[in-house]
Amino acid sequence: MKTVVYSLSEDVLQDEVCNLLLNMSGGLLPEYLSKEEVLLLKNRFGENWFESLGYSEPEYKKPGGSI
Repeated sequence: MKTVVYSLSEDVLQDEVCNLLLNMSGGLLPEYLSKEEVLLLKNRFGENWFESLGYSEPEYKKPGGSI
């Protein structure tokens, strides 16, 4: 059996957007994001971050109106 070691840079470990995406992949719904979290996603993925991340189905609610 081989042992595999992964090296993650501190930048990746400290990246707030990566942490946010991990939480969202674990079930955090966009409607529960804070204004700051929405701004992080807009900065990384653009104005259409909601659709870019695959939340195009009607059951997903955009967070807090127009942020």
